[in-house]
Amino acid sequence: MNRNPVDTIDSLPEEAFLLPWYVNGTLDAEDRGRVEAALAQSAELREELELLRAVERSVVASTDAMPDPDPDGFARLMARIDAEPQRTAQPAASQGRGLLARVAGWFEVSWRPAMAAAALVIAVQAAAIVALVGDRGEAGGQFQTASGASGTGDARFLVGFADGALLGDIRALLERADAVIVKGPTADGYFVVAAQGDAAQAQSTLQSAANLVTQAERMP
Repeated sequence: MNRNPVDTIDSLPEEAFLLPWYVNGTLDAEDRGRVEAALAQSAELREELELLRAVERSVVASTDAMPDPDPDGFARLMARIDAEPQRTAQPAASQGRGLLARVAGWFEVSWRPAMAAAALVIAVQAAAIVALVGDRGEAGGQFQTASGASGTGDARFLVGFADGALLGDIRALLERADAVIVKGPTADGYFVVAAQGDAAQAQSTLQSAANLVTQAERMP
């Protein structure tokens, strides 16, 4: 029997809302410990975790097959969510519960709250990629597909960007490093960045931006 997503929100510990970030490895040590302690106590939370991992695997598997993203798609998605009226079949208790409950209702009542949160995380990641794509025909674009990364050097780095890093700051950093994003995000939330010029200088520039970059390791 399908469960109402709002009822499920009430039945899960608050750590459920941290699961998407637990899956992609961007939680700090304190929050990661909270989630792991809650997982040890809650079979339902462990089930949510497995669902999210399945979502992550599906997203990663479909990355290379996806068409070029629509730059306005994320804005339209959020506008549609914002404009969608509350379903009459939803209990009154769902009123005023915020965006997460509204997204859960907007998809289908069988969606669970962690799945709705994952959809938002995936949408935000997609929006970040779109924002870095720009017009691929213009000079200075900081994103290329892996197959279209002509002109890049052989050096590639697995890069993690800090949670909350601004897109403008990331773009400026990539310009300083003379590097481009060629793939990502991975299931762990990392991006593959290719150096267009000197590899050592690119890595040094990325690693020096500790406020923006959590990892910049050269790939074999």
